[in-house]
Amino acid sequence: MKTYDNLQRLIAWWRESPEPATITTLVKAGLLTSGDASNTIQYGMRHGVIQRIDLQCGRPSERTVYRWTGQPSPPAPIERKRGPIAGAKAAAAQTGPSFDALLSAWGIATVPPRLPTTHSPRQHSLDG
Repeated sequence: MKTYDNLQRLIAWWRESPEPATITTLVKAGLLTSGDASNTIQYGMRHGVIQRIDLQCGRPSERTVYRWTGQPSPPAPIERKRGPIAGAKAAAAQTGPSFDALLSAWGIATVPPRLPTTHSPRQHSLDG
C-alpha cells in the first residue's frame, strides 16, 4: 500500500509540474526518500504509468529521468489480512501435517478396516 500511495503522490506532483525528473529531483522536492522513490518508480514502470528516459549528456545521476505517461494509476491493491493464515499455521503446527484429504481423494481409508478372522493369534512359549 505504501508504494501505491507514493505513486499517487508522484502523479499529483507531475500534474503540477509535468517536466521529466530525476530521482534526486524527487528527493529534493521532499516527496520521497531515495529508496521509496526507486521502489515507486519501478512500480509505476511495471504498470505503464511512468516512463524512463535515458539521456546522453550530463552527470551520471542526471542521465536517467522519468516522466508520467498520462496513464491512470492501477487500481489499489487489495489489503490482505494476516490473522486467519497465521491461525491456520499455528493449528497445523500443533497437530502436525495431515494427509487425510489426500488419502480420501485417492480412495484410501484413513482408518484401517477390521477384517474378519477365523482364529485369534496366539503366542506359544517355548519354555515348557
